[in-house]
Amino acid sequence: DGVSDSDEGILRSSDRILLPLIIMPKQQKNPVILFDNDELNELRERYRTTEWGRKEGDGWIRRAENILKGDLTIPDGPGWAAAYYYCTEHRCPLKYEGPGKHRCPVGGEYLDEDYMGVDLDRDYRTNQHSGKLTAARAFALAWALTGDKRFSEGALNILHQYKDKYFTWDWLDLDASTETIDKGRVQFAKYMEAMYLLNLTEAYDILKGTGAVSGDEANDLEQNLIIPISVEMTDYRMGSIHRQSCITKNALATGLSCGHAPLVAFAVNGP
Repeated sequence: DGVSDSDEGILRSSDRILLPLIIMPKQQKNPVILFDNDELNELRERYRTTEWGRKEGDGWIRRAENILKGDLTIPDGPGWAAAYYYCTEHRCPLKYEGPGKHRCPVGGEYLDEDYMGVDLDRDYRTNQHSGKLTAARAFALAWALTGDKRFSEGALNILHQYKDKYFTWDWLDLDASTETIDKGRVQFAKYMEAMYLLNLTEAYDILKGTGAVSGDEANDLEQNLIIPISVEMTDYRMGSIHRQSCITKNALATGLSCGHAPLVAFAVNGP
């Protein structure tokens, strides 16, 4: 009707691109990102009937079991950059001994900041976020194979925690380049975040497609976590195809899983 809705309006940028008109199907077969229903059933059949399939699946389940033994609480704050968690003098990774305790294993000294002057707690927190985000995907895969609700509940626990916390964290702003690389929350750059946060979308897609989440809960997670995360990323154009393709992949995954036409249109016009 010539009136932009909120989804289209959010796809903003000083570097605007023309988006094709895409009309999403009213009903989709799920999961749609990693598998379709037939592929998922074939995966389960290989797990049940083949030695190599059993070995592969048991690896996923074993990892999920080990994660359940630990603390599923996500870090209470934003990250920065896992790659900066090192000693600049000795060029070696630091050893984490607790909050504020980051020891160089070569010189033995304790450091407080990385080479950019950022608190090392934040750099280490990036590793912690990575672990929790990949855990959600591991839980979803284990749930798809076993039907064990401990795994689906573990994945949903992580998803809801990020829904409640992610957008409360500060929006990092480096202004380090004319090509915007910053504005992240669990990482300082959106394209870096895309690599981690795709795990959340894939986990959600499997949970929704296998009946572990539906109705109001599914709508809450889509509207307050999965879709806003990917839409926020589309505001950035990377000069590097590697960086841009990370954002494009996230937009496509979310668009397909959640039936979000503007995100699919954005991805279609991306690398």
